[in-house]
Amino acid sequence: MKKFIFVVLSSLVFTSAFSQSAWEFQNPLPSTNAYYSSFFIDDNTGYLAGENGTIVFTTNGGLNWNTQERKTHNNLNSVFFSSSITGWCAGDGIIIKTTNGGINWHSQLNVDFLYLKSIFFINDNTGWAAGRFGKICMTTNGGENWNIQDTDSSYYLSSIHFSNNIKGFIAGGKTQNHGIILKTDNGGINWVLQNTPSGIITSINFITPDIGWALGFQSLIDTSSVIYTLDGGDSWSKISTSLPVNIGSIFFTTSLKGWIISGNSLYGTTDGGFTWRSQFLEDYLLEHNFFSINFRNPDKGWIFGGDGLIIHDTKLNL
Repeated sequence: MKKFIFVVLSSLVFTSAFSQSAWEFQNPLPSTNAYYSSFFIDDNTGYLAGENGTIVFTTNGGLNWNTQERKTHNNLNSVFFSSSITGWCAGDGIIIKTTNGGINWHSQLNVDFLYLKSIFFINDNTGWAAGRFGKICMTTNGGENWNIQDTDSSYYLSSIHFSNNIKGFIAGGKTQNHGIILKTDNGGINWVLQNTPSGIITSINFITPDIGWALGFQSLIDTSSVIYTLDGGDSWSKISTSLPVNIGSIFFTTSLKGWIISGNSLYGTTDGGFTWRSQFLEDYLLEHNFFSINFRNPDKGWIFGGDGLIIHDTKLNL
């Protein structure tokens, strides 16, 4: 996979020409609270977490969504499952866990000063959560105990990814225009700051241990940027964009095909991120902000957002 080469080596091109696809609104909605994070275990089973402690799930591929026990009224910003029954949600001052597929949730960590934005596990025992003020929480016993690591208190950490049990990344920002990626090669014992050619990073996504992308933005110059790696995150290269600046999320399904959500806009690429096309959405969908995008396969996607928004597309055409 390291021989994967992008055919365009200059600036990224954004075109405003609309690409047609059929994103559909899910109705009825299980909740009117915003969904900030999504996780699918398989083609049928998925979970959403969000505003005011909301958790909803599906067991039939999204045909129906049902609410689960509300353990907290704190915002839940990230959800992750390590198996079909074991999962966690991290949020504002809290981490909660289920060991029965979400039938019951119990609190594992409740600390007011922790504003956690992302959680990631490599198995049922070992995982990390991270968020504001440079805080990284690590567990090796399924969350029964969490060790809080301090990096730089000015860091805002927003996205975690581990390629294996020793190599991982935490992405975020330090100032309005200074993006950061922290890398570990020893299972999170130590974190090293990488040289990152980007503004604040809001999302990081790998499709193989070697190939990954991150989405960032620089508010002072009103532009967003995509950076990519072909060597497992040892080095990152920047692709300049003209996409509207906004906090967003990036998700690739193949080495060429990927998506960005930003505000209430959707963009797609078929060349590894060098050119992006604005995707057509009906006017009524543009009334909501988009917070999470997820694909179980290249042809079935989901977007989740404000006011309980759930939209899906099973006939994608970039």
